[in-house]
Formats: sequence, C-alpha cells, structure tokens
Amino acid sequence: MDAEDRRDGAGPHPAGAVPGLVALSAASVAGWVVAALSEWLLYGGRGGLEGALSVVGLTLPSVLITLILGLPVLVLLRRVAPGLQARVESGSRMAYWNLFLTLFFLAFTPFPVFRVLVKLSSTISDEALQVMFTSAASVLGVGAALAAAVTAGRLTAALLVRLGLDEIPPGFALFWVFAFPGTWLVVPFAVVVREPELLHPAARLLFPLLALLLVPLLAMAAQKLGSVVRLVVATVTLLATVALFSTTLLGTTYSSAAVTAPPFTSLLFSKLKTLVDLDGDGQTWLFDGGDCDESDEAVNRMASDRPGNGIDEDCDGEDAESRVGLQLGDPRPFFMPEARKLNILVVLLDAVRADHVHAFGYKRPTTPNIDRLADESLVFTQAVSQYPSTGISVPSMLSGRYPEYMVWGKPKRNNQYVLLSENELITDVLSRNGYSTHGLVAAWIDTHILGLKDHFDRQEPLYPHSEWKKWVRDSSRLAATRAIEFFEHRRADRPFFLLLHFEEAHEPYVTHGPPGKSFGKKEVDRYDSDIYWTDLWLGFVLGYMEMKGLMDDTVIVVLADHGEEFGDHGKKFHGHQIYQESIHVPLLVRIPGMEPARIDHRVGLLDVFPTILDITGIEHDRSRLQGVSLLRTAAGATEAAQRPVFSMLADREKEPTQRAKVLLLGNWKLIRDLTRNRNELYDLVLDPEEKSNMAGHKLPILSELQALLKSFLDASHPSWQMY
Repeated sequence: MDAEDRRDGAGPHPAGAVPGLVALSAASVAGWVVAALSEWLLYGGRGGLEGALSVVGLTLPSVLITLILGLPVLVLLRRVAPGLQARVESGSRMAYWNLFLTLFFLAFTPFPVFRVLVKLSSTISDEALQVMFTSAASVLGVGAALAAAVTAGRLTAALLVRLGLDEIPPGFALFWVFAFPGTWLVVPFAVVVREPELLHPAARLLFPLLALLLVPLLAMAAQKLGSVVRLVVATVTLLATVALFSTTLLGTTYSSAAVTAPPFTSLLFSKLKTLVDLDGDGQTWLFDGGDCDESDEAVNRMASDRPGNGIDEDCDGEDAESRVGLQLGDPRPFFMPEARKLNILVVLLDAVRADHVHAFGYKRPTTPNIDRLADESLVFTQAVSQYPSTGISVPSMLSGRYPEYMVWGKPKRNNQYVLLSENELITDVLSRNGYSTHGLVAAWIDTHILGLKDHFDRQEPLYPHSEWKKWVRDSSRLAATRAIEFFEHRRADRPFFLLLHFEEAHEPYVTHGPPGKSFGKKEVDRYDSDIYWTDLWLGFVLGYMEMKGLMDDTVIVVLADHGEEFGDHGKKFHGHQIYQESIHVPLLVRIPGMEPARIDHRVGLLDVFPTILDITGIEHDRSRLQGVSLLRTAAGATEAAQRPVFSMLADREKEPTQRAKVLLLGNWKLIRDLTRNRNELYDLVLDPEEKSNMAGHKLPILSELQALLKSFLDASHPSWQMY
C-alpha cells in the first residue's frame, strides 16, 4: 500500500486526489474486462460461458501493460497535480472539461464518419462525380467529426458535473489523454489516410479505447472507497484474472470461437500464441493442444502424418498406417474423336457466384450473353473452386492440382502468393506444343501472384496497379477492348491460349447506367448490375469473334475463380468463409462442333487442365494431375458420384489465420476448421443453405469423411501451411 493509500486509514479519500496504484489495479481489471466482454458480445458472444471466461482470461496482459505504463505516470502526477489543481478555479471546470473531452472524442468520431462517407463514395459510378464528392466529403467529414466530438464532449462534461466527477484533477486528466498517445493517433490515421481496406485494424482499437476511457473513471471511483476495500477488490480481481488466464492457456476454459472472432481479442490471442509457439509452426501445446512436440516444426495438428515411420506428425495419438494413396485424378486420356489444336480462350469472371448467373437458375436476367453461350456449351452446374479467393484459386486451376499439393514460396505480405517454378501449369504444356500463351489480367494478379507471369509467353496487367481505383469500376470495357487488340495482332501461324480476366463483379459494387442495367440500390443489387455489365462486354468480345470467324476454331471456357458473400453466413465479400456462396462457381465449356449438355455431377476448377489436353489431343504425363477431364465426366465415363472434391481456406487477414478444409462427397459436405479444431457437416440436398450443422449427430458418414480428409492431407506438400 503506497503513502496515498495509507493516508486517512480506512476512510474514503478526499475528492480530487490522484488515485493510487491499488485503485488503478482494481480499475484496470474492471475496465479491460468490461471492454473485452462488450467486444465479445458485439461479435456474437460465441462459446457461451466458456467463451466469456476465455475472453476475460486474455485481458491479463492488457491489465499488466496498463499498470506498467500507468505507474510512472501516477508517480509524476503526484508531483505536479497540486500545482495544476491550484491553477484551475472551480468556476472554470465546465469549460475545462468541455475542451478536454472534445479533444478526447476526436479520437473516436472520425472512424464512423469517414466510413459512412467512403461507403457513399463507392456507390457513385461516374468518375468525375466521385472525385467531386470525395473532395467535398473530406471537408464535410472533418466538420462532421468535429461537430460530433464537440457535442459528445459537451454532453459528457455536463454529465460529469451532474455526477460530481468534475473534481478529477487536471493532472489526472492529462494522464487520461497522454499516457497512451499511440491509441490517439492510430485510429484517425488508419481511417483517413489508409482508407477502407484497413478499417479492420482500426476496429481493433475501439474497445481498447473504451477500456482506457473507463480505467480513469473507475480508478477515481475506487479511490473514494476505503483503503481496505480497495486492497481487497484489487487483490481478488487480479487473482481471478490470473486464474482465468492460466485455465485459458492450459485449455480448461479455452474457446477458439470466442477468442478468434472479436478483432482486438483475436489480435491479442495471436500474439500470445506466437509467443508460446517455440518451434514456429503456427501450433502450440497450450490453448487447444495443437502441437505435441514444440521442438519439431514438422509435428503439429496440421502436419502430414507419414505412415510407418514411428512418428505421430499430426498429433492424433498414433502413427498413420500404410495404405493405398487416395486417387484424386484420372491419368487416362479421354481424347475427343476429332482432337486438334484449337485456340483456347479462358474467361475468368472475378467473384461471380453460380446462383447469380441466370443460366444457372438465377431469377434475374443478369447474364443474357452467357445464357446464349450456355445454349451451345457443356454446362457444369456443380463446379467447385479450390479456394474462395483469386490468389490461390487461379494457380490451382491452371496447374490441375489442389493447392495443398502445389509448391509455394514464403510470402512477404498477407495478400501475397508465391508460385514457385516447380509447378507445371497448362500454359507450360501448351507452349511446348506450339501455342502462344497470353494473359490479360487485373493488376492485382500481376503484382500479388508472384511467379505466375513466368508461366506465360506474356502476361499483361489491364491497367497499372496504382490506377486500380480509376479502373476497378469499369474494368470490363478495358478487358474487352484489350482482348480485341490481342486478336487483331496475334500470330496467325500459331494457336493461342488467352486468359481474359473480367474483374467487374469484385467489390466495390457499382450500378451501371445504360447500356447497363439497374437492379436496385442494395449491395447485392449493385453486384448484379456489375455482373450484367461484365456480361455486356463479354458479349462484345463474343460478337467480334463471331464476326471474325474465331468461334469456329476456338474453345471458350467461362468460369469464376470464386463466389461472393452477402451475409449468408455473417460475412461479406470473399476469402473469409468456405460455404457454398464462396466456392460454388459457374463453369461452361463451348467446343466447336460438340453438342451442348447440362452436367449435374460435381467437378472442380482443377479439371480444366486435363480437359484442354483431351480437346487438343496433346500427349502428356498426367500422373501428377489431380483433376478429371470434364469430357470424361460429361460422357459418364467416371464414377462422378463417388469422387471426393476438396477446397481450402486460409484467411490471413484474420489474427490468427483462419484455416479450414472442405470435402464434398455425394450430397455431403464436411468443413474441417483447423484453427478452431471443430467440424461442420451438411447435407447439401436437404440443407443447400448450410444452416443445420449435423456434426454433433455422430453420423457414420462423418468418420468416413474425416478419414478421407486425413488421407488427403497426409499426402500433401507442407508448403501450403505458409498460407
């Protein structure tokens, strides 16, 4: 107990005294617990009582940091507070608190104000109008943030005066503001300067700011209690937090769902997990026990278990038994009767989910040109992307292999993917067989999938990456005109492979005026307008090809790299979940002279590679391919109903990275959440929207699917774990 705590014995302290360490200790625990539980509740309150205890336990590091930073400040304030107190007359307290709280709330108000303005800006399709709005909005945003801060400051000051808390000394007020200057600066900077894609890191700071708002008030309240009461409260709360932290660390009260959903708690959890991960493999023996050997990075729950070596690499309690490997592809050729080196056009639609394409059953007329092409094509109604984001989906599709079996390099950033030269893509095979291979892709692919361009004769970004904002809302027009330029200047003596990327349906969504089509003002309506605009310009390309006679000797493959989320399962955009809206994609193949058909068997995007081999008649060793030719599936020459199809997720925007695997077999879908160590099981025939998780029903199919998935992962390449 310090000198200030001993003064006046057990009696309350005089109003205005600077709180002591005991009062600060009790307040720190209470403030951080309230803030953490508030964040936990706002983000779904997952995990029930166990989840709440986990979240409370993880507040201990924050409490200790608050005390470490607060102690020297309290010592300093003990020296300066009397002098500062003497300079503030009682009558000026309201003005003093008005000014102080206005400055304090300026740390909060820019976040919601500028987020609203950014959202409004993204709805404007005309570039000139958008520039004008952004300029005006910047001025309006500053004014609105200031007005909101002044209003909040005045109301709070009045409330403090009414409650008699305005006697907090000015020295302590300075502590309130300047003890944690980093939180003051980061929120406005992240919102105003770094713009919307980095708002999530700013959101991580909102609840710490709430804690730092509460701690001084609670400390002041605690200081008015008797010293014995303060000591008891501080001791009990600290010991309880230490106990909960220990049980969470050891897994007794650990809830992965609770600690990985709220932004700040998940960030804290990630840092703690990194600290105790001694071998750096991303898994630990603490929390949920995902690592049974912290001295070996090759041993953890996500590792492949090599059979018969006496080592339990995947920490399931036993070494894998030798078994026949899982047959993933079909190495047998299935050449077309008149196979020849036709031109290949692969149309890559970005972020288009299958159930928003009219030809695949959507009620809105979003795709009239794709619909007409579908009438002449093999239409695969149950195609699955191998990853719900471009960075891994496209390389997997071009390699004919699952991402887990490809060879990846270590990325330097969370949104970067490194494709090593050991991977063989369809473009490599075509180049060796006389094709010219060309890619017209969005700038993001060119700058973020490193190594991809090495597999093309030429890969060109549609626009410079620095001009993304300028072109992202009208990139389809650019893709179409660049494609026609390619057709006009290509070498006529060589067949071509062209990867043509239409990025339009990627957020931000825009309503396009005539000749586009408006479906409404909601996000999903603007998304449909983007799809219609994409289809319009794809129709322009198809019309040109028909006029030039290219349709007679060109295979056209239309597919999407992944789907899009609109809150179907609580998330938006893509790359965050692995439900059907994210991985069920349109896929159709138009082959000159082949009768059209609709095929309802499940296929994967990795099936495109062997399909092109069968169309062109190119001989190639298919032993490493894991796709099955779409021609074979369309002809019924494979047991498609018994074929397992896999997909994966590694959401590196989350802390920690959210990793999951999917296995689809027949009408069943297993989602294995590797981060949270849990299963989800759905019957896609009875429950196509994936609302009823049957994993808890102990169905025999669950064990069968788990065994298949284990076999799949046991033979995978370890480099996928970097993602």
